[in-house]
Amino acid sequence: MKQRRLALAGLLAAVLVLLMACGKSSASSIVNTMNNQPAMLLPNAGLADTAPAPEAPPTEAPEYRFTDRSLHEDYVHEDGTLLAYVDYGWQALEVANPDALSTADRELAERNVETFNARLEELFSTAKANGEVASYAREVYDYEKEQTIGLPYCEEASSETTLCGSVVSVRQNFYYNTGGAHPNSTTGSLTFDLTAAQFIAPVQIADDPGGFHAGAAELLIQKADGMGEQYTAGYWPDYRDVIQLWDTSAAVLFDADGMTVIFSPYALGPYAMGSVELRLSCGELSDLIGPGGMEKLGWAVEAVALEEAE
Repeated sequence: MKQRRLALAGLLAAVLVLLMACGKSSASSIVNTMNNQPAMLLPNAGLADTAPAPEAPPTEAPEYRFTDRSLHEDYVHEDGTLLAYVDYGWQALEVANPDALSTADRELAERNVETFNARLEELFSTAKANGEVASYAREVYDYEKEQTIGLPYCEEASSETTLCGSVVSVRQNFYYNTGGAHPNSTTGSLTFDLTAAQFIAPVQIADDPGGFHAGAAELLIQKADGMGEQYTAGYWPDYRDVIQLWDTSAAVLFDADGMTVIFSPYALGPYAMGSVELRLSCGELSDLIGPGGMEKLGWAVEAVALEEAE
């Protein structure tokens, strides 16, 4: 009996070992089977790496343009006599492609338009508000009664605007007839920097404003001395001192080929001499203005080199 019990116990132990071995094998097989199956893809898995990125909206450089503005006002006496008139013309700055600009470029362009137009509007439209020439004409007319010789008095103003690289040069032409021995005229200028949205002094275009001021003054004096006796004989004794202050005593205009400095009548000589215009080319100014100033004005180095070679 004891032997049967031992045999039965051994048989049970063997069966138990066999079952445990089979269970381990089955679990291992299941794991191996899962590892050998292709991975299941989650919805949209991998699409971020393969789908094309959305295209950025196209951006362009600001395209600036100028449109004409004008103001005309007649001042008439109660009896119908035209006493005086003002006739002003100027340009307003606009951006032709605002929708194609980046946010930063659009904000800068808007500042340019606002700043530039406010200044020009102020300069060229004040005549309607003050009417000084009309007031003076009325006093003269009332004093002289029916004497209308010399009337109507007038103020006329016009402007010419040139875009040179990122610099806007505005020439202002003024003409006055207020009953003197002869009419008078003056020429002024403004310089506007589109990269900074502000008006600047002409010398601020250069990398070294002080060096530009002094060097250009020397060249301008040489130009004035070389204009011929019909000019040099009539200059005021201190004309060189006036030219030394060219950036504040004259109109300064930049264009694609160089710089023009215009001294109004009476600045360098008597009224009969008229305006005196002195011209300096890109080549003459390149070293004084420097690489940064040349780039700002859009003056190509190659063009200057060609000019110097000629």
